Amino acid sequence: MQIKTIHHIKQNTASLNVEEAIATLKLMNLAERDIRNQNLLSLSEAKERLARA
Repeated sequence: MQIKTIHHIKQNTASLNVEEAIATLKLMNLAERDIRNQNLLSLSEAKERLARA
């Protein structure tokens, strides 16, 4: 599986294969749920967690 940026996906949505399109929709749904539940990280918190991983 390839990792692509959100910008790339937005520009190339029409060319996604079915599996990539489904994965994108799932990620969007998870993100929307997190936003509704206020389960968010600031940029500095995200960077700190990534540095620890």
